[in-house]
Amino acid sequence: LVALEEKSFTLTNDTLIIIAEGATPVTMGSFINSNKTYTAMGVSFTMKAFDAVTNVVLGDDEQSNNKKHRVSLSAYYIGKTEVTQELWKAVMGNNPSKFTSSAKNPVEMVSWFECIEFCNKLTQTVMGAEHCVYTISGTHANDITANFDKKGFRLPTEAEWEYAARV
Repeated sequence: LVALEEKSFTLTNDTLIIIAEGATPVTMGSFINSNKTYTAMGVSFTMKAFDAVTNVVLGDDEQSNNKKHRVSLSAYYIGKTEVTQELWKAVMGNNPSKFTSSAKNPVEMVSWFECIEFCNKLTQTVMGAEHCVYTISGTHANDITANFDKKGFRLPTEAEWEYAARV
């Protein structure tokens, strides 16, 4: 696997989540174009697989505000759709969204911190607490640390999100 520069990642405020395959090597062909479906408290959601890539050029186009740069990404899974209000409510016990006409609508009106909490609670529900990527020791962004060696659900890095959006 191509290693991420784990100390220089940027998290975004998006509600998309990904699950990494872990730190051990896996056969890349085993999840190219494959999806994984999970169920949390009766709600199913699908994760789309992306193969590892090396020296991909991102940025510097009409959809991006950042300059061209090269990135290498380890293989990962990312939510095939935004997190739905249905999934959020099943995991968090509430629906903070303003536009509630359908439970299949994306959840909105959530903060970055709430998304971190969601990732941990979803991981606990589906895999167990020992797989949580985030450690939360308070109520501020500075109170959160991430361990990317764990394979739980997390927010995508900026590069992971941008690559997924382009492919």
